[in-house]
Amino acid sequence: MTQRHTPGRDVLTSKGFTLVELLVVIGIIALLISILMPALTKAREQTNRIKCASNIRQIMQACIMYSNNNKQGVYLWRYPGLDDNLEPLFISGFLTDTNVVICPNTQHTVKPLDLSKANPDLQNNALNGPQDSRGGHSYETRQLWSGYTFPDGTNFPTPDSYTGANGMRYTVEPMKAMKRFRQAAKVCLIMDEDDQWSNNPKQINNWPDVTDNHGDKGVNVGYLDGHAEWVQPGRELLEVYMNGYYVPNVGGGIYAKYGLVQAGNKFTWSR
Repeated sequence: MTQRHTPGRDVLTSKGFTLVELLVVIGIIALLISILMPALTKAREQTNRIKCASNIRQIMQACIMYSNNNKQGVYLWRYPGLDDNLEPLFISGFLTDTNVVICPNTQHTVKPLDLSKANPDLQNNALNGPQDSRGGHSYETRQLWSGYTFPDGTNFPTPDSYTGANGMRYTVEPMKAMKRFRQAAKVCLIMDEDDQWSNNPKQINNWPDVTDNHGDKGVNVGYLDGHAEWVQPGRELLEVYMNGYYVPNVGGGIYAKYGLVQAGNKFTWSR
């Protein structure tokens, strides 16, 4: 039996993607990227927060060793005009890696360590926010304020005086020392930097905003017992300042919003 051959039945044909199909595929890929990017950004930010908190814990451990090494028990020496100076921790040898003083969520840089000369990058934080790569570390110190009465009744009436290595007598705002506190776990010393470095109306000094290390979501805080924790803006952050005997001078009605009352140099909670 012979088979009949039907012309055209065994001819192979091919078909490419049409323009519409390509546009659909591209649209699906773009949609997936738009869905995944926020999640990836959030995951990266969470990782950087954890790394930043680890940095602050290391700084605080160095501060504790520093306090054990001087007879005054000072956690971090305070110099006139250099409130955010972390250099003493390196000079004393309790910190050696300058990466520890850089928040991974920033572009900050610190010159390589050379103990034969001063390092301005360790003496102050970066002056122009997280994107400032010209030199400067990422953190602020929260020392004491004299002449203020805090909600628990504590008052440090006078500044501290000390004699420097050059023999000169200095007067500075009070320094945090072991002998001054019974509950070290509640007293802050180191925070993510939060300076008002421009005229941007969204910037609030000492209060997390979109231009800070971690945006407006919060700050990492280091305490005198050596631990660090993430603190969100709100009453919790104001309590950190008050328990740390630090006056944040926060504007914008924030005190009233969260129940903190300042009458002259006295602070109380209204609720």
